[in-house]
Amino acid sequence: MMIGIKNIASYVPTAGVDNYAQGASFGKDEDFILGKIGSTFLPRKDAGQETSDLCVEAANTLFANNPQLK
Repeated sequence: MMIGIKNIASYVPTAGVDNYAQGASFGKDEDFILGKIGSTFLPRKDAGQETSDLCVEAANTLFANNPQLK
């Protein structure tokens, strides 16, 4: 049997910070934000979530997309 990675999954929270709005409050334009940060959105976990909750969500996605892995 060959050992290896069969698939991967992730979970990114939907709540977060709009980097354009954040940059505007510091007088920075969209070109600066995208050029320096490289992302228009900063995901943030809910206050009641732990990092382990994010791992569980990623694992749930992995198993939902790959039932043969269960």
